[in-house]
Amino acid sequence: MATDLLTIILSDTYIKNQAEKKVLALKNYLLSSLFTEGKKTMTAKTTADNPELDIWIKSLDEKIIKGITPQNVYSVFDKTEADIKAVEPLVLYLPYDLPGEEITQIGRMLRKDYGPKFLIEVTIDPNLIAGCALSYKGIYKDYSVKQRISDNKEAILKSFKQYVKH
Repeated sequence: MATDLLTIILSDTYIKNQAEKKVLALKNYLLSSLFTEGKKTMTAKTTADNPELDIWIKSLDEKIIKGITPQNVYSVFDKTEADIKAVEPLVLYLPYDLPGEEITQIGRMLRKDYGPKFLIEVTIDPNLIAGCALSYKGIYKDYSVKQRISDNKEAILKSFKQYVKH
């Protein structure tokens, strides 16, 4: 059951903290519906604050939701949360925040290469100027314009000196 839930969450989620938010929202929703029938709970407020999560929860297959019972709810979510935490994300450093659709395109492309249980973590670094930097499993690669300028600083200065007369 936990594997099914993880697969469902990762089917349309590419950023690690979004996957964690979905797990928490679904857990709160199910705990509320399983243990507080007919009572008003804070879960309604939680999903109302984030309409996307509310829509996502309502779009889930009833078979998945009905498969989670009071007897297995904690073990299913403990396993799912542990599985998501175990995924070492590719950290993507960007000079500015990208629209969600572009992140989705990047996530789809990376999943083709690295498999279905691959997540990214987006970090904004305005010092990059343009391009991006990546960090994965302790290896950092900088593909930004700032790094290209730094790598070619001597050649750039030499080129400018040709045009400057003292």
